[in-house]
Amino acid sequence: MSKKNTLIVFLSISLSGQSQSTFQRIFKSTIGGVMAQSIRPLADHGYAIAGNVENYSYQLPEMFFTKTDADGNQAWTRLYQTASSGHFGHFMDVKQTSDPGYILIGGVGDQLANISDIAVVRTDANGDTLWTRVYANGTVQSGSSISQTADGGFIFTGRNLVVRTDVFGAIQWSKELMMETTAVIEDANGDFIVTGSAYINASSPSEITAIKLNASGDSLWTLRESGSGSQYSFDVIAASDGGYILSGYTSSGGVSNSPDYLLAKIDVSGNLQWMKTYGTPGGEACARQNAVPNADGGCSAWGSSTYLGDAHPCMYRVDQAGNLQWANIYNSAPGVYGYGIAPTGSGGYAAAGFTLEDTTGFYFIKTDSTGLGNCTEQTFPMTTNNLGLVETRGIVMSPASLTVRSLSINTISLTFSDSILCSTVGVKETVSKEVQTVYPNPCKDSFVISYDTHRPASYTLSDLQGRILMEGLCTGNKTAVDISALAVGTYLIQVSGAEPFSSLVIKSE
Repeated sequence: MSKKNTLIVFLSISLSGQSQSTFQRIFKSTIGGVMAQSIRPLADHGYAIAGNVENYSYQLPEMFFTKTDADGNQAWTRLYQTASSGHFGHFMDVKQTSDPGYILIGGVGDQLANISDIAVVRTDANGDTLWTRVYANGTVQSGSSISQTADGGFIFTGRNLVVRTDVFGAIQWSKELMMETTAVIEDANGDFIVTGSAYINASSPSEITAIKLNASGDSLWTLRESGSGSQYSFDVIAASDGGYILSGYTSSGGVSNSPDYLLAKIDVSGNLQWMKTYGTPGGEACARQNAVPNADGGCSAWGSSTYLGDAHPCMYRVDQAGNLQWANIYNSAPGVYGYGIAPTGSGGYAAAGFTLEDTTGFYFIKTDSTGLGNCTEQTFPMTTNNLGLVETRGIVMSPASLTVRSLSINTISLTFSDSILCSTVGVKETVSKEVQTVYPNPCKDSFVISYDTHRPASYTLSDLQGRILMEGLCTGNKTAVDISALAVGTYLIQVSGAEPFSSLVIKSE
């Protein structure tokens, strides 16, 4: 990557003096029902949200991509149309790239021919396409997760595939795995962690699975755990100690006989450290679960539960040992399925999904650092159980044969209708006497952490894929962090201690 690019340090902030405005809103379109599948934080404090619009004319989905500001207002929306003559498309993941632009992944296909392939769309900062790629192997495929690698290329997962490409989408290597692959990240050593679920046979319960590959795609280790019921892993994030946290759900050993959410912590060598279920009697997990890391080494997770009857989105936070810290359920709109979560620029969380109330809509919530959206949420009586599973055999992996072609799409500007359920945007907040920030901003080769609480604290610096690159102690109330040796890219700094916080810093030439 060229060093002329801008280095953006992207951080989750719990700074008292910055606004923790909250809202809940629903976006709809006259073209069709809207489903948000992924949400990611952006360097300007806004959000990138991607999914699909179910076109009323074709009765088939089309790919959409929305950029908002920090308060949830639409900056622009792009509709990428392939849905004609039985063709369809959808997005499952979106990430900001280092240029900055965007990379999106999902699937395209032909309903009549029963064909579905992986689709990758690379755009500029305005959502206009730079290039498109379709990856096919003659089976039904769909892309589920994509990340930019340290060398500027990309790594992504399909239904049972892991593919590494260069900066233009040309395949460097591809692997077919005997498991359903759902997410992949690159760690600080340049290795890749893939997660998903494996099956012994078509009638057997699924097994939560993680596999570590080196930069060439060779297997380093496999974690595969089975129980009396099924276990599914949908997401993987990097933990502050260099390990990883898997998030999904399980029907083994939960609070009730219905599925519960599941978190599993594994170390850098693939050893299971803990695995726990999170659920309520009378309610069940009814949407895939995603998670984001927190400064204290734990994480916050987002999904949906039937605890209140219909599906309602829920969010909970755990510490580094998986102990529950708080849990909320949001009942401002029934029939809402949570499908993506991101850190905000004020230490809270932004999350998205879709609602089946009246017509399908795209649900968007921003909360404070305790998960409160200041609307009609309530405490969620979640119970935690340790889950004991049995480690089973490894995963069969072989080279994958893929064809690559460009994707012909029409890009259309679109505006969603916006229904605000509740909002504290513009409400003045009390500023803390304690100053927690980073400066100068922008910076060139270093910045200073100002932590005026006079209490012990430490920091970690990682990129947006969760790879920890630097860590250290905060010395006194001002600590200089030298980033001159780091490559151009996007990074996340997190300060943990009595008053955990982070801040946005931009490094430019």
